[in-house]
Amino acid sequence: MQRTNQYLLLTIPRTISTCWICAEAKNRYVMIRATSGKECLAIAEEKKPDIILLDIQMPEMDGFETIKRLRAKSRNGKRSP
Repeated sequence: MQRTNQYLLLTIPRTISTCWICAEAKNRYVMIRATSGKECLAIAEEKKPDIILLDIQMPEMDGFETIKRLRAKSRNGKRSP
């Protein structure tokens, strides 16, 4: 995927507040949506987003477990998005 000058935002919009944030951010970010924590991990590995916005309660894997796995996969000790 060729990157533009916009940031890449990976999100799992499951609540009204995250959907509102996504609506506000759509003009500044290239949006990629996942439907679960498991899908988020797969997309994050492939697309390398700048920001990841997720909820605590999600299908297949909760937000805490998703963050734990994202951090474990961090490259060279760099912080996860």
